[in-house]
Amino acid sequence: MSVAQTAQAVPSAPLVRASAGNDFSFYPTQADAWWKYTVQPDPVMVNESGLSMVFDIVGDLNLSITQSLQRRVGYSGTVTGEMDYDSTRVQFDGVATVECEEQLQSSAESTYITRQTGSYDLSLDAFVSGYGYIDVGLEWEWDVTNIDPPVQWFLDRSDLDELPIGYVYDEQGQNTGDAHWTIAVTIDGAREQVSGDAPVASAERWEILEHVDSMTVLGTLYRNIVKVKRTTMLPDIDIGDAPLATIVADRLRGASSGEVARPRAMNSLDFKEVDIFYWVAEGVGMIRCEGQYEFYGERLTSELRDTNLEQPLNSAEVVDQYVPIVMEPGREYVAWVAMKNTGIQSWSWDDNYRLGECSGCPVWWGFNRVSLDPGETVSPGETARFRFLVTAPSEPGPYTFQWRMVEEWVEWFGPETSAVQITVAEPELGARQWMLFQ
Repeated sequence: MSVAQTAQAVPSAPLVRASAGNDFSFYPTQADAWWKYTVQPDPVMVNESGLSMVFDIVGDLNLSITQSLQRRVGYSGTVTGEMDYDSTRVQFDGVATVECEEQLQSSAESTYITRQTGSYDLSLDAFVSGYGYIDVGLEWEWDVTNIDPPVQWFLDRSDLDELPIGYVYDEQGQNTGDAHWTIAVTIDGAREQVSGDAPVASAERWEILEHVDSMTVLGTLYRNIVKVKRTTMLPDIDIGDAPLATIVADRLRGASSGEVARPRAMNSLDFKEVDIFYWVAEGVGMIRCEGQYEFYGERLTSELRDTNLEQPLNSAEVVDQYVPIVMEPGREYVAWVAMKNTGIQSWSWDDNYRLGECSGCPVWWGFNRVSLDPGETVSPGETARFRFLVTAPSEPGPYTFQWRMVEEWVEWFGPETSAVQITVAEPELGARQWMLFQ
């Protein structure tokens, strides 16, 4: 590493953030933010009530936050597949849509969910060999109100990467609400519908599972990722012992015997406890999710395809530093600082990346910048080790040693190193004589 010898050698960059450290949330609650996800590229295999089914579910999930802090989720996708029943082949082709909306309440410290509404619609055309087409429809709506106290959205915090693996935030049983629901099933124009109300209780529990340096999702590289498990309650239809495949099977029985088949009676909309796994990236939010949605018990995967948020190009983490804490005036000492590149941009001398003496510190040591060597590149995930000589001030007294990464003429970034208090003093007479003798 090389040093800039005077304060005037390299101009200081503006300080773009008021406080040192990471100010980027791992799930930003930001008005007008949006995310687009691709859902479940792999087939879903289902074996139910003697029926063997294969479904292909391909769709887009769009998530956005409005000016009034309503988080909206919309999914629309195609559902294709086939099943075998009593030597009869049934082919499915249709559309599934999901719409959810959560009212958020945000403060400087936390984000909370105060209300949740949603709807689901599955519309299928089933072609039965030897019979013809059957139209199948499944709809449900729910509205959860009076959430008391509001449920905290744990992921909207900037220190998620600082929490240790195994850290748990638990709100289970602490939040209650009222749910109103409506369910309808339609088979060949015959429709049955039921509505109801039920109290619900939260099962919000979050656990830090893993810290990941980098991860590529749909061709985009993300850095500084945290994998989190969320235990929560999601809507679950209870239509007795008549899931969709059995309804269709009953319809086939009726068709074969000349009877008029109708949907079976439905019981209720329940809420079941599920585990959802999130991979969230600093400054961007969720880049991958498993289990937010299910199809016949199969957990669907969502992967981020596009967003209007970006990870910070520049980010750093202090690894270590060393400097003697007692010095003699005018003498040179070896010091070093190690900084890890946790951003998505490489550091190099040509691109004006430096280790800079922190703003507000006078130039005690003869320079205020330490440069990378010409030709040296520190890629994301790698650590730069700045080793340099410092010259103690000529005047005895206390001095501060503290540094931070800087991209010249652009920004300071990452945390400051710990402020080391150094005492500069003349050695005692006996020590001076011994040193001269040596």
